[in-house]
Parts: sequence; C-alpha cells; structure tokens
Amino acid sequence: MGKVVRPRKLPTRHLSILLLRKDVKAAKDAVMDRAVGHAITFADGTKGNLYVAPSIAVPPKWVRFFSGNPVATALSKLRTLSAGALLIVPVGRRLVAAAFGPGRFLVKPGLAEDDFGLKVTLNSIPVDQVKSIDRKTFAAFTTHTRTQGSRAGTCEDYGVDIEQDLLRAVVGTPSDSALGVNMSGSDSLSVGAKVDLDGLPALLTKYVKQFKSNAYKANFSWVDHIREERDRAQIDSLDEQLVQKLRASDLDRVWLAVPDVIDWSRVAGFRYGRGRKAKTFPDTRMVDLLPTIRNLPAISVRYLKARQVFCVSAEDEGQLYDTWTLYQCLYAELDVARSTYLLSGGRWYRIAKDFVDEVNADIAKLVVQTSLPGYDSSTFPRDEDYLRDVASTDTSFALMDQRFIHHGGGGSKFELCDLLGQDRRLVHVKRYAGSATLSHLFNQGEGTATLLVQDPEFRKKAIAKVPASHRALIPQANFRARQFTVLFAITSKSSKSIDSSLPFFSRLALRRTARILRGHGYKVQLTKIDDITP
Repeated sequence: MGKVVRPRKLPTRHLSILLLRKDVKAAKDAVMDRAVGHAITFADGTKGNLYVAPSIAVPPKWVRFFSGNPVATALSKLRTLSAGALLIVPVGRRLVAAAFGPGRFLVKPGLAEDDFGLKVTLNSIPVDQVKSIDRKTFAAFTTHTRTQGSRAGTCEDYGVDIEQDLLRAVVGTPSDSALGVNMSGSDSLSVGAKVDLDGLPALLTKYVKQFKSNAYKANFSWVDHIREERDRAQIDSLDEQLVQKLRASDLDRVWLAVPDVIDWSRVAGFRYGRGRKAKTFPDTRMVDLLPTIRNLPAISVRYLKARQVFCVSAEDEGQLYDTWTLYQCLYAELDVARSTYLLSGGRWYRIAKDFVDEVNADIAKLVVQTSLPGYDSSTFPRDEDYLRDVASTDTSFALMDQRFIHHGGGGSKFELCDLLGQDRRLVHVKRYAGSATLSHLFNQGEGTATLLVQDPEFRKKAIAKVPASHRALIPQANFRARQFTVLFAITSKSSKSIDSSLPFFSRLALRRTARILRGHGYKVQLTKIDDITP
C-alpha cells in the first residue's frame, strides 16, 4: 500500500492588491523610476514583474526626541531600513499589483482603479457579514466616520443612510473561503488568503472577476448613487469645463455658496477684495463677483484656488468672520454622459443620472406657492428682522424665532420653528447659502418636529413658548402630526422654481427629511421667498 500524500497546508498570508487602470498596458509604465524590476515566471507559465525599491538606511524618527541630551550621541548611529516590493501580474487584458510592505507607494499616482477593493468586497461578502464600514455623510456638517460592530451585521445595522452616506470602505467575511478569510476594500483590496506564490495568478483572476461582477447591486446598489471623483484627468476636465462656463459668463447651474455653516447674526456681509474699501455684499452671488474679476476671459483653475472670499464680522467692524477660496465657494453641476458631476466644498462628486432624476421628481412634489413677502436684506440685514416684520404685518403668524426651548441637558436648546401659522404650519425660514446651511435648516426642522411627536415634556415646554394667540394650536395630549405642516421657506434670487434652483445635496437632504417627517404623519412643503435685494 503506497504512502498517502497529504496536500500541503498553506499559511494565511496578508495581501494588499490594486487593479491598474485600463490604459496601463505595460507594468513598467505604472511604477516609479526608482524601482528596480525583475522578471518572474509562475508555475502555470504566467509571466510577471517584481519591482523593488532600493532600501535606504535612515535614523529612526524617535531619535529626534532625544536631541540636545548627551544620550543622543549614543543613538546617532542607529539606522532603520524600509523595504517594499510590488508584484505586477497580467490577468486577461488588465494588470494587477500585489504590494508588499510599503510597495504600494511604488505605483504612480492616479494609475490604480478607484473602488476596486470596495467592489470586490461587496461582491464577495453576504449582506449580513459586514464587520466595519467607513463612510462620508453629507449633512449640515459633513463627517467621515469608521464604525466597527461587536458582531457582523448589515449596513442598516450600522446606521448607514443610503440617501446621504458615501461608502468609502467595508470589511467583511467572504462567503467563498477560497477568496480569503477577512476582506477589506476601498481602492485597494486587503485580504488574508491561503495562497503561495504559484497560486497567486489564479487568485488574482478570481478578484478581477469579482470586480467585474454586478452581483453587489442586489443588496448594495445604492453605493453607486454618489461617488467622489478621484480620477485626476476627469477632475482636470471638469475644472476646465467650469472655467469655460465662467469665462463665457454662463451661470446656469453655477452658484456661489458658503461652504460652512455660519451664524448669520454675526455676519455683516461678504467681500471679494481686500481692504475696507472693498464693497461688502449681503450675500454671495455670482452676479456680484464677476464684475470684480479684471480679466474674466483669462481666469484659470489656479486663479479660482488662489482668489479669496471674505466673510465680514458684524460684531467687530472691519474684522473677518471667516475666509475661503473662491474654488471652495463655487457650487456647480455639470452633465457628462450618463452622470451628473457636482462641485461642492472644493470636491467633485459623480452622481448617477437616474438617481438625480429620482430626487428631482420627489422634491418637485413638495413645492407650493405662499404669500410670504419678499426678502430685502438691505432693509432686513438679519433673518430675525425679516421674521419680526412678517409676524407684525400678518397676525396669522406667531413669531417663534429666538424663543429657545431648553431641553435634553448639556445646554441643548431648540426653536420650535421661525413662524407658527394659525393653519398649523411650522415655518422654517433660511436664506440660501449653500448645501451646508440648508442641510442644517432641514435637520433643525426634523429635530423639533420629531420631539413634538415623541416627547410630551418637550411639547409642554414648547407650548409655554407659544404666544397666547396661537397656544391652543398645539395640544398637550393627543398630539396628531397629520394636523400640522412643516414648511421650509428659502430665500432665493433665482428666477427658477425653488426645487430646480437648489443644489443637489440640498435637494437630497430635504428628500431624506421629508421622508422622516411624513413617517411621523406631517405634511411637508417647500416654498421660495423672493430675494428682492437691489
């Protein structure tokens, strides 16, 4: 009886893998010049290239901590080496790179496929085997968060909002153990797999197949709604298209918008030049900016990133409240092929066109016409001045602005709304100043309306703040949200309907808010207040 040969057990190896872009045809074109190449042939005949960076001996960084002390002399001869390598393997017509150590940095910038690791991971893990996620949330304050669960779960278990969250990375367990044990994906794929050198080409082939699959759309289709554009060539093209529009004074779907949430009561206005002689404008508007550009046909992206927008403080004349580059303040929407590209806060985002159409249709249903008077910021420099005038002119409205409700501890305070109508409209008013400011408005409206429904103690405090003329509108018991309307009233200079003149991220935030409020039973409406400032 012959001896039984048992298959050799392979150790689990940690791999970091990148897919090179389609236009990279030769391995040598993808690596830094300092890398030294070596041809390598695998057992199946596949020919690859191994690139190694020369090792350089340098003092450890921590040695600097002891500089100035006599012990530094004894440490002065210490050296550390950092060695990395990059193995590039052809898979079909594509090139795949496996990085070892800091070998990832041997790839030239911009030549790795975006979201390769993310798509491979989403196509490989069951929907309920997510262990950790990285996301970017578009709200009043855009946040980047990493959340790790006590056990594997779904994206919903992690509180992912498919309307506002851009998924950056995900960690999970593949359903096919041949693909690895733990898998983490963003642009690169990080995975622990049982494989030796000769088995690597076959494993990389599986990963490329997973990348090309659309299986993830069954459970994770929403990840394609919003993607941050990171292709340098595409960004340069979008920037150039924007510059051409500005040179031609084509302001269709191009706005100026404050990129941060600001306290308007502390702002005197905005300037596009230095010095006190520069004219101060009540708001950021393209029509005010363009005449201040001396040579409009010659502007460039470099100019947009160097020119500054100054926010002037109302509390200390001549002092600045904040400042941003013009590029940061530009909000633009461009249609390219089947996608809409948005410039917001200095970054470009790619939005699936069918998603844009879906959001637009939902927001259009919220629009109503109201009798709210026009807003002249030269007469009413602050929102509260306008609101006070509306309430004194039209007694069907009770002024609720600045009537703060202290609730929840920690100094938390809320405004029920800006104006409370006899028809039970909770009116929230804001002049347009970009996605961040309007998202903040929608979040405030959602928060107070939710507390009214869910928290009797908050309701009691709110009723106490309402003037006697309107107090009976809000019952202490048996509160019925369906009797109330949450109205968002936004000041705009645009001649377009308010739904089409709002930036996409504002429309997106409003759709999310409207869905939540309607879930509580409220009616939700959107209206425009005409900006009649000369």
